[in-house]
Amino acid sequence: MSDPASELPVPGRTTPEAPNQVGATPFLKWAGGKRPLVPDIAELMPASFERYWEPFVGGGAVFFALGSGAAEAYLSDLNLELMVTYKVVQDDPEALISHLERHADEHSREHYYAVRAKHDERDPIALAARFIYLNKTAYNGLHRVNKRGRFNVPMGSYEDPGICDAGNLRAASIALGRARLRAGSFLGPHVSPAVGDVVYCDPPYDGTFTGYTGAGFGSDEQTALRDRATVWADSGAHVLLSNSDTPFIRDLYQSWTLHQVQAPRNINSNGAGRNKVNELLIVSA
Repeated sequence: MSDPASELPVPGRTTPEAPNQVGATPFLKWAGGKRPLVPDIAELMPASFERYWEPFVGGGAVFFALGSGAAEAYLSDLNLELMVTYKVVQDDPEALISHLERHADEHSREHYYAVRAKHDERDPIALAARFIYLNKTAYNGLHRVNKRGRFNVPMGSYEDPGICDAGNLRAASIALGRARLRAGSFLGPHVSPAVGDVVYCDPPYDGTFTGYTGAGFGSDEQTALRDRATVWADSGAHVLLSNSDTPFIRDLYQSWTLHQVQAPRNINSNGAGRNKVNELLIVSA
C-alpha cells in the first residue's frame, strides 16, 4: 500500500451531470453519520461557495448533501482503507460492483470471517469491496480496529444487509468526480483552505468511541484541531465543526459561535438506548 500521506489523484475524466444533481447518498454506514443533521448544517453554511474541504470525511453525508456541488472538493481522512475505497468508487465503480455482487452471493458467517481475516489486501478494488462488505454486514455497521489497525467487529444479524447498491455507487462516482482525495491527518499541509472556502470537520467526538483508527483521538487532538481550525478561520475560510456538547468542548470553543442540536445516537448495543443526544455545531466567529 502507498504512503498514507500521498494524494489519491483525481481521475482524468469529465462528468456530464453536475455532482449535486445525481442524487448520491452515502454508500457506507457510519457511526455518528450526519444525515439527520444536514438541514441544521445547511443553515450554518454560506449560500454559495466554490471550494469545499472535509478532513474527517467518514461516511460523507455532508459532502454528498451539501459539498458535492462545489467547483472543487477536498476530502481526506486518516483512515487509509476508507480513502482507498472512495478512490475506487470515484475511478472504477463497475469493477467494484462486480466484486460486491460476488460478496453478496457468497455471504455467510464463514464468508464474513474469512473476508475479515484478510488484513493485508493489496489490490485496491478488492480492498474497497472488502471495506464496503464488512461495513454492510458487521455488527451495527461499526468500524473499529485494534491497535494493530486490524478490523475486529463481529458479524451482525441482517436479513438483507444491502451489500451492493449499484445505482448509488454509480451516482456516488459522479458526485466524487470533482473531488481530490487524500489519506492523512487534518494537520497535514494538504488541508489549506483560503478566503471564501468552506471547511466542515466531524472529528471523533469528545468522550465517545474513537477506535476508527489505531491512533485514537483524545483531548490533545481535540485541542490541536481547535488550533488548526482557528488558523483556517483566520485565513478567511468559513469553518464549521460538530462535536459532543461537553464542558470541555464548550470551553475549548468559547470564542466561537455554538449551536446546540439534537442528534440520534445510533451505535448502542441496547436498542432502547438509541435516544437523541445533545451535540454542538460550532461556527467560526
